Amino acid sequence: MIEEEKMVPQEKFTYDFTYLFEDEVSTLEEALDKLNFAASQIKYKYKKGPWSSKGNSMYFSLYCKCKLRNKKKFDEKENDSENELVESKKFPCEPFYIFKFNNLTNKFYLNTYVQEHNHQGEVEKNLTPQMMNEIQYFKKTRPVIDIVHYFEAKYRCSLDYHQVYHEFKKTKPIFGKNDCTNFYQYLQSKASFIGRNPIENDQSLTKLIFLTETMKRNYELYGDIIMMDSTYNTNLYRIPLVVLTGIRKDGKNVLFGLVLVNNETYETYKWILEHFFRANNNQYPRLIVTDGDTAMYKALSEYKEVPIIHLLCQWHVKRNMNRRFKFLKTNQIEDYNKILSLVKEMDPIKWEKTFQEIEEMLKLKSQPNNTYEKALKYLTEIKKEKEKWASAYRPLIFTGGVHTTSRAEAMNSLIKKYCSKTTEISALIDFIEDIEKNSSLVKKKIEKINDDDPLIKSLAGKLGEVIYNHHRKQFGESVHYTAKIIEEELEKTTYTVLRDNTTEEEIIREGRTVVWKPNEIDCSCKKYFVTGIICRHLFVVSKLRQNKDLSKFIHQRWRIDEVEGITDHSFTEEEKKAELQKDLKREKNEEMEEEKMLKISKILTKNGKPF
Repeated sequence: MIEEEKMVPQEKFTYDFTYLFEDEVSTLEEALDKLNFAASQIKYKYKKGPWSSKGNSMYFSLYCKCKLRNKKKFDEKENDSENELVESKKFPCEPFYIFKFNNLTNKFYLNTYVQEHNHQGEVEKNLTPQMMNEIQYFKKTRPVIDIVHYFEAKYRCSLDYHQVYHEFKKTKPIFGKNDCTNFYQYLQSKASFIGRNPIENDQSLTKLIFLTETMKRNYELYGDIIMMDSTYNTNLYRIPLVVLTGIRKDGKNVLFGLVLVNNETYETYKWILEHFFRANNNQYPRLIVTDGDTAMYKALSEYKEVPIIHLLCQWHVKRNMNRRFKFLKTNQIEDYNKILSLVKEMDPIKWEKTFQEIEEMLKLKSQPNNTYEKALKYLTEIKKEKEKWASAYRPLIFTGGVHTTSRAEAMNSLIKKYCSKTTEISALIDFIEDIEKNSSLVKKKIEKINDDDPLIKSLAGKLGEVIYNHHRKQFGESVHYTAKIIEEELEKTTYTVLRDNTTEEEIIREGRTVVWKPNEIDCSCKKYFVTGIICRHLFVVSKLRQNKDLSKFIHQRWRIDEVEGITDHSFTEEEKKAELQKDLKREKNEEMEEEKMLKISKILTKNGKPF
């Protein structure tokens, strides 16, 4: 590692602006405007800083808005025959003006200040030929703001972000100058289905849905459950991206489609659903989980003739409850906790009792337009849709364990590794290509198993890793339970399952009933019915029956021995090999470029990873 060069304190530049604040100012904004107007003559600029309080006094600050302030500084060092850039210590620019608030006059007056700068006024400059030469060695995925900060620190200047962005994209174009046009042309060559808004007078692109052949194949196999969610800050145009995801047989996320829209209205979501179902030959899901957006809910309500069950994300519902009722946390914490418990409460009788108690409390304290009245209106509204979010009233159907849109959020997080609010729409292409190439096969079995019990081993060859781990967790919990026969018939045996050391008062609440038939099993906890995961109670009964193989009871949704996996239908085997060769060649070229810019890579990396 290169040793840091001993730094010499920088030259100080002092400019007096205290004459501006001989009189008190009405607002801090007025002080900032005065200071910036005077400082602009010598190319300095100030900004608001943190505020503090001491006793009854309030203090507000203005700081120098310096590009080098609290940023890493780079210096040249002689090393044999070549110059190397080394990271040096920080030299923050210290000037500040502290204003104290006068409680008597309700104005601000100057209290303390420091006026010594460690730099001259910053003058914006154009990219030099040397910068233009260096810019070509940055990877095309490098955020432009990092390049700006690097050049500003190295050459001690101020650069215009938009100029750097333009030159960088021109030197390292992703897909050409016309971002949307080239992105649409790319989709025409790769996507299996593209839907866009009708051409309007301004020729603008306001809606765009696209599905690849792999996405359509995914939906054909696993389209019984859809999670639909919007994500933001994925492009510099601030256009929302709607992501449609599902669950594969091995329990991992799978992508069904992507949609770019300019707004989130009822008409937009209706358009999305129409085009998505049309692209998939009108194959409808059994279940759709959304975040509770009113426009999205209204659009789904149009499909009354189709048996689609719509559920709301319980996490979003609970978050909205927290926002609406957080005023209770100070003095009525018990009522606040009762409200949040409505989401997960399984017993309808307890649910109604809790809801009635909360409703009566809000009615007693409700007055026109006060917080309690607004909270009561909200509570009354969400009760109308309790079947969509309350566990006590949700329909008893197979959901694959989905009760939130967290899987969609996970897909959103993956997308944001490729896209941000500073990238063009074309950045999505890297994501699409990578997810197509890495559309890995669903593993037929778990290769490494440390479990010795034949009961859990019997499931490993038929389940993917994620679903197998859910089963293994239930199997591990089963050691704390005991099963007894309570009724035995010719082809049906009924058991009761209790947790060890259960008291008599807990038996009614904790006890589960298991019904076992030759080709059918069921438990009163309904985990197996709803999620397809064999629950701990069923494992206990299986041990009692000395059953060493439960593979025939694996839920059909999770069994993967019939389907080897999803292949990438957008490429033939020959095309895949050709693409692989291209990737290897491109990687080799990038390595050669990185070797040329070893100096820069040392600066732009920390512990071997780009920051």
